[in-house]
Amino acid sequence: MTDTPALPIEAYIDRVSLDRSSIGNQVVRAGYRRGEYDLVSIDLPIQLLEKELAAHLEVVIRLTPSGQIAAHLVGSSGSPLPESYSTTSIEQLVSEAVCAENIRLEEITPNELRRLISSLEAAIDQARAALAVISEPSHRNTSAS
Repeated sequence: MTDTPALPIEAYIDRVSLDRSSIGNQVVRAGYRRGEYDLVSIDLPIQLLEKELAAHLEVVIRLTPSGQIAAHLVGSSGSPLPESYSTTSIEQLVSEAVCAENIRLEEITPNELRRLISSLEAAIDQARAALAVISEPSHRNTSAS
């Protein structure tokens, strides 16, 4: 009898169907294996797996004072998921929203664009008010101490 240690049992998820023509036909196999041998496995439609994962994720989006929009995924534990972070500028988002192609595809109306302009002007007014507050001499004196 030999004293070779047993291989550990490991969880895995493998994509087993790569039918790129339809996401509905893609399947993943999840299970446990020891070495190269499956101990137990189940094939799941990838849409079901994505739906279940998404039900436990939250997208957190915030606007930084410098105009960057930062987004990241938060897992069910409340912690941000690694490598699920992205940033873009507010100017880039507005530019993409009002480009000619998007206006055509989304069938954006003049009233929608007027509401966007109004919202952006209100945001500019709020930023100017905040700038005025932090530019006041009394604020500078108290923040330096």
